[in-house]
Amino acid sequence: MCSSGASKPRERLLRRGLLATLLAALAADLLFLPPAGRLLPGSSPDALGLGFFALMGTLLSLAADSHYRAQCKAAAFQRELAVQKSEEGFRLLVEDVKDYAIFMLDSEGRVASWNKGAQRLKGYGSEEILGRHFSCFYPPEDVTQGKPEAELRSAAKTGRFEESGWRVRKDGSRFWADVFITALRDAGGQLAGFAKVTRDMTERKLAETTLAEDKARLDRIIASAMDAIISIDAQQRIVVFNAAAEKLFGVNPGEALGQDLSRFIPQRFRAAHARHVEGFASTRASTRRMGALGTLSGLRANGEEFPIEASISQIEVRGEKLFTVILRDITERKRAEDVLRQSEERFRLFYENSPVPYQSLDSEGCFIEVNQSFLETLGCARAEVIGRSFAELMTPESAALFAERFQQFKEHGSVRGAEFELARQSGGRVHITLDGNIGRTPEGRFQQMQCVWRDTTRSKQAKEELERLVAERTAQLHEANDNLQTFAHSAAHDLRSPLRAIRSFSDIALAECGPNLDAAGRSMLERIALSADRMDQLLRDLLEYSELSQAELRLENVSLQEAVGEVLALLDRDLRARGATLTVADRLADIRGHRATVVLLISNLVSNALKFMPPGVPPQIRISAEPWEGCVRLLVQDNGIGIAPEHLGKLFGVFQRLHDKRAYPGTGLGLAIVRKGAERMGGRVGVESEVGRGSCFWVELRAAPPAD
Repeated sequence: MCSSGASKPRERLLRRGLLATLLAALAADLLFLPPAGRLLPGSSPDALGLGFFALMGTLLSLAADSHYRAQCKAAAFQRELAVQKSEEGFRLLVEDVKDYAIFMLDSEGRVASWNKGAQRLKGYGSEEILGRHFSCFYPPEDVTQGKPEAELRSAAKTGRFEESGWRVRKDGSRFWADVFITALRDAGGQLAGFAKVTRDMTERKLAETTLAEDKARLDRIIASAMDAIISIDAQQRIVVFNAAAEKLFGVNPGEALGQDLSRFIPQRFRAAHARHVEGFASTRASTRRMGALGTLSGLRANGEEFPIEASISQIEVRGEKLFTVILRDITERKRAEDVLRQSEERFRLFYENSPVPYQSLDSEGCFIEVNQSFLETLGCARAEVIGRSFAELMTPESAALFAERFQQFKEHGSVRGAEFELARQSGGRVHITLDGNIGRTPEGRFQQMQCVWRDTTRSKQAKEELERLVAERTAQLHEANDNLQTFAHSAAHDLRSPLRAIRSFSDIALAECGPNLDAAGRSMLERIALSADRMDQLLRDLLEYSELSQAELRLENVSLQEAVGEVLALLDRDLRARGATLTVADRLADIRGHRATVVLLISNLVSNALKFMPPGVPPQIRISAEPWEGCVRLLVQDNGIGIAPEHLGKLFGVFQRLHDKRAYPGTGLGLAIVRKGAERMGGRVGVESEVGRGSCFWVELRAAPPAD
């Protein structure tokens, strides 16, 4: 048999066998059988003839069958050789494919073949993958879920399985693959294995993912846009209708999509709008900016018309025109513009009718605008002013000053109270006080200077007259004060001579007549002497105060250490008499002052400390100095009776006494002299005190400059 399926060769063999049998029978009948045994009509066969007939038929059949078998073997060999050549060519073709992983699996899923594409894609060499189960190409989570086996079962059942999903390389990296699995069966229909083809689609997957993300992002942008976005096709049917459009027109996207855009345009504008879109489509322009067509009208679902601005763009997608319109409701803006226009009109009326002159200047100081009051004040027409420099309307002195200061105005951004003189066209001068602010662009560049000025001619004249009167009165007061100071100085000198006589005669009377006088007489003489002493001290203080007020003090560097030493020498008897303890800091700074006045101030402060002590308490006085805000602060501290807070403010006044003179005698001028002397040297005085715990008087004087 050549093959189990060769029915036609079998039929040919049967026909040949029958023919051979027939020929053998005819030969036996003609050559070997007697007439009685012939098969021809009228003959009768014998046994020998029949045997020969059978033998010949058999031999001929065997010969024919042997010949046919030889032919079948030759044909089968040729077919097998062709198949081997075809399989070898297919194997070489598959092995050389590099863009696809093509390999065979046995019926259990183990790798049975491996091509170069599989090695490049998955990273395994043939020697390390052959015989391994193909589940090593799947992510662990898919292996756990039994996905590889399920795919083989599906392929075995239906003959083919395909999917796209993640696969794993040898190094653990993942890639997105298109997978095709085909079941292979033998001639008997039994499952022989599987053919598997895998293609790396990672780049396409990433591109698709990126495209999907971009589309989703674009959808979110369109959906979240504040402006209404509507896209229409060439027939002006709506294909995109975002949430802002829904809010703007009061129509949900499901109802709007597929509708003609004219639904949202008032009837009277629809034809013009359609022509506009057609005209735009015929141009090469891709966009037309927002507001290029001015204010348009939209139509809400409830029939309300409202003002809008629109921009339009066009693109071509697969040969079809697509137009995108961005719409903006400008109802509020139009309302604001109306309010602004009304406000500007009111401002214009105010500007023009204000009694105060207004003007606007450019960066060169030339007039941009002026109001009516400006023109009336100077007696000129608007055309004569606009474009001219402000300085041209000024007197020469003010023009030069304005040219110098205008640059400063621009740098500082404003001007307040600048005084200039303008020249009236009809003659005469106008004195003005100018205020202004610089207006700038958002980038900070000069835009214009808005100015307002007041005609201060009369007030300036009044001021000048007042200054003249003040100067005159001041001179009179100075003269009167000088006369008073001279009188006080002379009176003090003149009064001291009688006082010395009273004191001397009182002492003589007590010495010579005292023993003959009773107690009342002696007391009267003692009181006369004491009063004379007090009057003399008062006159001395008045002279010192007067001299401090009048004398010209020439300041020099003064050593506080030396000045304090001089005071201690002057007050040594008083200090010992009171049992006082006086401490001086080791190093006292030098100051800038008048030496004699500094000694007088320190002497008065120490005397004051000795005087205001509680009965029976030895005075403890400390003198020190410390730097204080560029000056030197001289401190005189004591343990005296202290001063109540309510009296601190008037302590340095003339003739200010806080205590009865019988308890604490004095003239009330000591601290006034301290203050006057400090002020004449450019300093100041103060005190810190607490009742019962002493006081700390301080004098601030300028520090002496450091020696070269």
